[in-house]
Amino acid sequence: MKLTYNKLSNYSILDTETTGLDSRYDDVIEIGILRVRENEIVDKFHTYVKPQFEISDFITQLTGITNEMVKNAPSFNEALPLALNFIGQDVIVGQNVNFDIRFLTAERYGGVLLTELYSDTMYIGRKVLPHLNHHRLSDLANALEIQFDTMHNVVDDCMATYNVYNKLHELAKTRNIDLNANFKSKNKDKYINFKTLEINDDTMLKIDSPFYEKHVCFTGTLERYPRLEVAQIIVNIGGFVDNTVTKQTNFLVIGDYNYYTERTGKKSSKRIRAENNKLNGEDIEIISEKVFYQMLELNEEG
Repeated sequence: MKLTYNKLSNYSILDTETTGLDSRYDDVIEIGILRVRENEIVDKFHTYVKPQFEISDFITQLTGITNEMVKNAPSFNEALPLALNFIGQDVIVGQNVNFDIRFLTAERYGGVLLTELYSDTMYIGRKVLPHLNHHRLSDLANALEIQFDTMHNVVDDCMATYNVYNKLHELAKTRNIDLNANFKSKNKDKYINFKTLEINDDTMLKIDSPFYEKHVCFTGTLERYPRLEVAQIIVNIGGFVDNTVTKQTNFLVIGDYNYYTERTGKKSSKRIRAENNKLNGEDIEIISEKVFYQMLELNEEG
């Protein structure tokens, strides 16, 4: 799948709510889709989804979705064909939509390829509104003066994404911004080091990376690569590596074994701090080592 910055007239806007960010272990609990034809919304799809395991208190606080709300909902195996049929062959548009696509195409559910192209308002927002500290849906909506009162309601989020998508393209056209051009760092010197790390390959610097200008913290044992090696990749891409979770941290990457065992067992202090930060509205995601590598591979594919 490849990212497209071109303005589309026909597409589907996708948003999901899940119990986490790893499609191997976590479950989808809500799906929302808007169908757009000739730039107008013509239909919508929505369903809650019953997960394999109970929804944790943290996820309920975060999403507002309770176990009672999903107890009579279809399973994901029942909901997935309905969602795929609604999307059809459409290009998918969304906010940080790689996570949503990853769940709908997870190997454990058959790994169905949805589309060759997708478009992401987060990446478009970085190019059109580079001055923003964060490019979450709420940040983009506020900057574009788009009404956005709710979080973690998939249909409302899809509607906000639709408005943000159109407004960003309008601004890009007005300001003569070439969205397909490569963008360089505004101040490459600020990408210092993690302990002794310095940039050693500035060809990796890329605005389309999920880790560009983001703070990343690691915890647990990484199974695939040494932590120092992946930390160097983050620095080269244009990100920061934190020693511990702070209010600036945008991603907490948990070693795969620890991510799995912490779902039901004792959580690390870094994970507890990250969950509290997220509940307090900070721009942070808690991801497994596998998801982290998937995000790096996406960046490499361009």
